[in-house]
Amino acid sequence: MGNVAFKYRLILGLLVVFGNSIAHGQICKDSSWNDAIKTVFLNKNGIEQETPILGIESNDFLMLQFDYLSENAGDFRYMITHCDANWNPDGLEPSEYINGFEEGAVDNYKFSFTTMHPFVYYSQRIPAEYTSFITSGNFLITVFPTDYPDSIVLTRRFMVTEDIVDIEASVGKPTGGYGDFNRDQEL
Repeated sequence: MGNVAFKYRLILGLLVVFGNSIAHGQICKDSSWNDAIKTVFLNKNGIEQETPILGIESNDFLMLQFDYLSENAGDFRYMITHCDANWNPDGLEPSEYINGFEEGAVDNYKFSFTTMHPFVYYSQRIPAEYTSFITSGNFLITVFPTDYPDSIVLTRRFMVTEDIVDIEASVGKPTGGYGDFNRDQEL
């Protein structure tokens, strides 16, 4: 019974979020602006098939992963921004949507080996340690070089949801007393 109620809450939440965005026709796309950035993923719990949607009170996390085509590691930072229904930054202060730091270094990386083209693999857990979301909604993660904060290399969208509507469903036999219970509809 609880699993059915959870599924209905999730579906209703997604319809509200996507319905608002589609109605305005301005869905911002995930983008990469640097040809050296490849194979970008943002997934729930680091599982490739999972969509980037977190529950506000869950222990789940997102894993941002990308490859940087270079022999040397670059210094990258990320920033998390709260967005409106049209995926535009809404002007909220970070303290209004996140508990902790909205910005940080992407410092978890590994160098490739025995490959024809050298690259550096980066990964970053969202939210970072000692950080949590306090507001639901649409969010944008922006990655940029530490030395050039105006040179965005990639953006990815994700959502944080909260349980504000509870829908319960039940299945039972018709109670009208008319006809055959196993065959006829209730009148």
